[in-house]
Parts: sequence; C-alpha cells; structure tokens
Amino acid sequence: MALVTRERAEASFRKVEQVLDTALAILRTGMYEYNFLDFSNRTGFEKSGFPYYLWEVHLQRDSLPYPMISGEEVCISYVEPMEEDEEKRIQISAIAEQFLIGKASHFKRRLDHYVRVEEAAASRICEVATVATIEAQEMIKEAQGKQTDGQ
Repeated sequence: MALVTRERAEASFRKVEQVLDTALAILRTGMYEYNFLDFSNRTGFEKSGFPYYLWEVHLQRDSLPYPMISGEEVCISYVEPMEEDEEKRIQISAIAEQFLIGKASHFKRRLDHYVRVEEAAASRICEVATVATIEAQEMIKEAQGKQTDGQ
C-alpha cells in the first residue's frame, strides 16, 4: 500500500476540518444549553516522522447524584489516513459511565457511529451527534434503573 504525501494528507485533512469546525460551532450552541463542556484537540503533529492529522472533540456532561457520578459524552473524531486505500470516515461515539470517586466504573458503555467523509456535511454530523447524545442519556437512565432494581 502506498503512503499519502505530506502535502496531500494535509490538504485532504483541511477540507474535512472545515466541515467538522462548522458542525462543532452548531453543536456547541445546543450542547452548552444542556451543560455539556467542550474538551477538544484539533491539531496536526508528527508521528514517526510522518504527519498525523487529528481532529477530535469531546462534549461531556457529568451529574453528581452523590455518591454515584454519572457521565455522558459525545466524542467526534477524524484521523487523516496515511495510506492511499484507507477509508476516510468520521467517528461519532456516545459514551455513558457511572462510577464512585476512586473506584472502577460501575457501568460503562460506548456506541460508535461512522460517517464516510464523502457523505459528511455539517448537518449530517450534527444529526448523528444529536442521536449519540440521546443514546448516552438513555444508557445512563438504563444504568440508574439497574442500580435501583438492585437495591
């Protein structure tokens, strides 16, 4: 398999980055209303002497029904492929977790969605991210139900 040139990898990444930045601007507005915080990493860096382009954002919300902490997260990420034949896709994950401070997770579940770059428009990414947010909320409700049933 042939590697992509540095220039071609960066040019391709910048196109996807623009779509993702637009989607993030739209998502931030709605997510902040629901107390989600933004933990982002949108950079390019060297990995083994080859450019490694990563765009990633974590939108996270924690609730503190003491002593059990519940967390919901939507993660959107894209890594520019280094090989010509590698599929370009954006990963959107819904992550739900419940834990006690200082203890292993009581409950943790992750659901992944993928959007092919060719199909990626800001509106499509927002749509899938919204679904992921709802999925994370539902997983937390499920975990709380199991916790209640177990007591």
